[in-house]
Amino acid sequence: MPTARPHGESVKLLRALPHLQLLRRHASLGSQWFGVDDHEALRQATAHLVAQGHTRIAYLGGPEELPTGAERLRGFRTALREGGLPDDAGRAELGPPSSVDHGRETVRRLLETPDAPTAIVLGSIQLTLGVLEELSRQSVKVPEELSVVGFGDEPGFSWWGPGLTTIGLPIQEMATGCALWMMRRLKTKPSNDGPYTSVSPGSLVLRGSTAAPDGKTPPESV
Repeated sequence: MPTARPHGESVKLLRALPHLQLLRRHASLGSQWFGVDDHEALRQATAHLVAQGHTRIAYLGGPEELPTGAERLRGFRTALREGGLPDDAGRAELGPPSSVDHGRETVRRLLETPDAPTAIVLGSIQLTLGVLEELSRQSVKVPEELSVVGFGDEPGFSWWGPGLTTIGLPIQEMATGCALWMMRRLKTKPSNDGPYTSVSPGSLVLRGSTAAPDGKTPPESV
């Protein structure tokens, strides 16, 4: 899982070893990649909130310099545009995706603003954990006061609060694919390697953490 700017030493080392890229990819590290359709996953998650009637939606995700961050942000913005919402309906808060603290601090700040969002969609598991911790600490009522769509489906997400609506990741499918590819790679010569890309779809797991804002009837149910 490469960084946005891999060190030259890392690139040199990996070029001499059987390897593949998982989730993120960088052109300097070869063309074998297993990932998720990040754009579509975030588009579906955000579209679900738009369909519920939310017009102030915040997205917490990684920076655009990461390919995963750029695609997830693009999916968020695509859903807003397709839902006919103005640009200021969505608020993107980008930062370190592996920081629980960033998720905790960002949602705390958002909730203190006069135009606080009525819904939040997350772009990483760690950010999701930080947001859930802070919402629990503040006793925020979910989904009555705030709708939340997480990222990933950790074991505890199904029983957090009303049950977390979240973006499920095809972990088993990707792990199996990676293992089979690596086993094949170890049995062949490096010169036989060609470009290979495997893109798996995410899935929106619906539970109880999303609802229409202010208890209104969602437009899709009218």
